Amino acid sequence: MNDLPESNMWHFNLKSVSLIGHTDRFGSSSYNNVLGQKRADAVKNFLVSVGVAPEIIKPVISVGKDQPVVECTKKTIECEAPNRRVTVRGTGTSK
Repeated sequence: MNDLPESNMWHFNLKSVSLIGHTDRFGSSSYNNVLGQKRADAVKNFLVSVGVAPEIIKPVISVGKDQPVVECTKKTIECEAPNRRVTVRGTGTSK
């Protein structure tokens, strides 16, 4: 997240930002839903700390382990790593 201020995001007037927390498939669904929400909340807190208006950041949700980006044939920490993420989607106009 520390690279975010150097990203192209700062070349836009943001209108809305949505955050979706994801997890790997280790653990129960209820545990992963809570963990995904914590991840999304952490990204929201970071965005607010660097100047993004909190009122434009919604929804901030978790889908837990329901939307993996990789399907691992072996349940390993390394293979599942890409599934542990927060998806950030923003809308706005260029400056």
